Amino acid sequence: MKLTYMLHSGFAVELAESILVFDCYSDPARILRDISQTTKPVIFFVTHEHGDHFSAMILQCANRSDRPVTYIVDRETVAHFHLHEHEGLKSAHLIVTEEGMIIDAKKLAVPGLNKLFVYASNDAGVAYIVFTSEGVIYHAGDLNFWDWLDEEAEWMERFYRMQLKKMAIDLERNHCDVIDVAMIPVDKRLQNRAFLGADVFCRYLQSTLIVPMHLNGGTNLPSRLAERYAVPCYRNPDELEIQKNNEVIVKEPSHELTRKPRHIPTAIVEMIRPGQWLEWY
Repeated sequence: MKLTYMLHSGFAVELAESILVFDCYSDPARILRDISQTTKPVIFFVTHEHGDHFSAMILQCANRSDRPVTYIVDRETVAHFHLHEHEGLKSAHLIVTEEGMIIDAKKLAVPGLNKLFVYASNDAGVAYIVFTSEGVIYHAGDLNFWDWLDEEAEWMERFYRMQLKKMAIDLERNHCDVIDVAMIPVDKRLQNRAFLGADVFCRYLQSTLIVPMHLNGGTNLPSRLAERYAVPCYRNPDELEIQKNNEVIVKEPSHELTRKPRHIPTAIVEMIRPGQWLEWY
């Protein structure tokens, strides 16, 4: 599995049999150009319609006829941009998602994809958990503990916890106890509350790697989160040596935590430069 950072909350995940692209709205490192030169099936995941998560430029990839292209898009985005009528999607496979959906391998019809779970967001659109042949991937979209110190903060936390509980139940039912890669918002605008979403996530779900995203300029936040949990922070391809049996020793969290999350991740991945990538087996 190879993870490449595109920008903000945009990532490409390359599997042996296919390539998954999450929330691509800008591509300064020209990752899509590189993807277009492969013959692997490509799947674009869109969590919601916000301009920092979706751009119609991804629809151009549907014009390639030498390999299948699939778009997995939340219902609000499909309606807002009239994607059912989009000329570029006539030759592509469009799957419209909404909260509560479970999509099996037969409907996904993409090599390497086994199952997709869709969850509601407390901001816009949905969040995804993807079961692949090489591991389980979580992309939060804009699902997070958004504590803006206003009257909605309590509701935001309650809704967020409710979705995480649903995820934990779904994972248990599918005999999965670890998410291999979790892409979670850690937003600088939240100031000293930027880590709340990750902290609450770790109280419900175990992950091997957490990849902070949606940083909004907080390029130091991934390393600070690693310090907070007293785990390694990986930045370069030659640093990552995660084994499938998850044998990396995790130290105790730092004293900064007032309430220790139940499930400390094995490591934090710092991705702040477009084109930055990590690969592991």
